[in-house]
Amino acid sequence: MTCLNTTLAIIGISFSSIALAGNHDMMSSDGSVPTPAPIGSTLVERGSTGGSATLMTSGADTTSVTDTEMAALRGLIGYTHNHYEPRAIWGLDTRVQVIPTPYPYRAMTLIAADNILCSGALISPDTVLTAGHCVHSGGSTGQWRNVDNMTVYPGASGTSFPYGKCGVKRTYTTTGWGEKGLTTYDYGAIKLNCTIGNTTGWIGFAAPNETVDLPATIAGYPGEKSQTQWVAFDRIRQQTAEWLIYTNDTTAGMSGSPIWYDDGKGILAVGIHTYKYPKSNRGKRINTAVFKNIKTWKNAQ
Repeated sequence: MTCLNTTLAIIGISFSSIALAGNHDMMSSDGSVPTPAPIGSTLVERGSTGGSATLMTSGADTTSVTDTEMAALRGLIGYTHNHYEPRAIWGLDTRVQVIPTPYPYRAMTLIAADNILCSGALISPDTVLTAGHCVHSGGSTGQWRNVDNMTVYPGASGTSFPYGKCGVKRTYTTTGWGEKGLTTYDYGAIKLNCTIGNTTGWIGFAAPNETVDLPATIAGYPGEKSQTQWVAFDRIRQQTAEWLIYTNDTTAGMSGSPIWYDDGKGILAVGIHTYKYPKSNRGKRINTAVFKNIKTWKNAQ
């Protein structure tokens, strides 16, 4: 998929982008307009390791997943496009399967949206950070994915769903993605009808000035791995104003996974994994505008 406002130089894999005014403006699936969050000079929002509530008080649905539901999950496909190669494995596949009981892996979520499989991460008791294309198909002819057909499974592991599942109240993205289909603005969030994050914990997020050489961890749900969580490790190789470049191995279904590291005080996402490019992967960088939107979505009721 060719980014409409990003130029790729094949030699060196460098990007340049032009941020167009208004493209970070927020859209919501129910038309609501959340109050913009105030931000200070320190663009860091801390997470929580959870454990402050039981499953019984979180509002999550902990009934057993039925055979019909499992069959539907197995039939989900990761987001692809005619111009995208969904498989982004560089040499040997270095991904490792994790049993997502420990934090922060239990805060990573499998997202079933219509017939699309995506990944995401809890960033509050009831908010999931993900890619914009996981909640909206993008562009003027695109549509919101039906929130009534959307389910979020934190810490899913094959046929095991230890934290249950949650339905969705509303979803968010930007006008740059939802109205114009510009991949530079392809990020979003999901507001749950539960507070499962109080049990699983949630990760923080930040907009550091310099990300190059920071560790880059991506954990999510590849479509070919039967609802199991897999993690890949690398470092940020390059940054632009809008993108992070890295070589973590990913496949379709891992879209929406956070790009995170531990700064010694907690887990911080610095980007959202979205697309593959030749010999690299790229994700939406959390810059000041993105940070403000994510915090706004997190604070919304």
